[in-house]
Amino acid sequence: MFCLKLFGGAALMSPEGPVTGRAVQRRRLALAALLAVARDRGMSRDKLVAYLWPEADAERGRHQLSDSVYRINQALKREAIVAAGAGLRLWGESPCEGH
Repeated sequence: MFCLKLFGGAALMSPEGPVTGRAVQRRRLALAALLAVARDRGMSRDKLVAYLWPEADAERGRHQLSDSVYRINQALKREAIVAAGAGLRLWGESPCEGH
């Protein structure tokens, strides 16, 4: 389980506490926020790249997206972001009680 907090400063929480390091860089938190808003629908990879890395060419943007998904999943010690057809979505619930 994990918790994504967006009010009062963005933060990603794991059962062990706040996630730190590369997984919570600005664009990576924005990725998690976009997927949280999209809920079960998820979002296409192309749309995520366009929102988060508009200056990057398609190949570089896809690499940045892939690396961001890897870093977040690694920090949470689970696959919190998963493939959903041609897009991505958050997997499971994100309860925030007690954080």
